[in-house]
Amino acid sequence: MKMPGFTAKASLYRSRATYELAEGFARTTEGQTIIPQRIKLRTVHCNCDTQTDICVCDNGRVFHNVLGEL
Repeated sequence: MKMPGFTAKASLYRSRATYELAEGFARTTEGQTIIPQRIKLRTVHCNCDTQTDICVCDNGRVFHNVLGEL
């Protein structure tokens, strides 16, 4: 599908701002450290059939153990 007047290149722009990572964590006015929230990773379990090498995971993912994605 073509969208007139839109290209990926046209959607990019050059930013004049610069961004830097902070060294360490920020502190409040009371001297307390602000720590960013940690992303909790979900544990996924997969059951693989040894004859077909097909694996089914509890998150709904199905893949071939040797070839990869189905």
